[in-house]
Amino acid sequence: MTKSDRLFKQPVATRASLSPPRAWIGFLIAAVGYGILAFRSPGAWGVGLWATLALLIIPILGGLAIGGRGYISWRIAACFRGIGLPMAVYTLIGAFIARHRVQSAPGSGMEAILPITILYCLAATVAALAANLLRDLAAKRQPSQ
Repeated sequence: MTKSDRLFKQPVATRASLSPPRAWIGFLIAAVGYGILAFRSPGAWGVGLWATLALLIIPILGGLAIGGRGYISWRIAACFRGIGLPMAVYTLIGAFIARHRVQSAPGSGMEAILPITILYCLAATVAALAANLLRDLAAKRQPSQ
C-alpha cells in the first residue's frame, strides 16, 4: 500500500465510525456566522474586523467543530462542505446585493464575482482544515493520564 493509498483511500469500517453530526455542527457555525455578517454592514465594523471574522474566526471555529478521525481526504471534503460552501454562498449573496444597491449596468463587474467567490471559498476551507488538523496534532501531543 502506497502512501497516497493510506491518505486517500478510507476503509469502510473507518468510514462508518466517523461522526457526521460533528460535520453539521461546523456547517451550522459557518451558516450562523456568515448570516450575521450578511445582515451587518461591514462598513460599520471596518474592513479589518470583517476580514478577520470572515476569513479566520468563523472558519477556525467551524474547523475545530468538525470531527477529525478520518483520512485527510475526508477532512478536506468535510471542511469544504461545512465551511467553504457557506462562505461561497455568503460571498455570492453579498456581491449580488452590492450590485443591486449600486444599480450598475447589467453585466458590469459581474465577471469578477466567480474568481473572488472561489478564492474566498478556498481561503475559508484552508483555514478550517488547518484548525482541524492542528487540533488533532495538539491532542496527540498531550501526555496520556
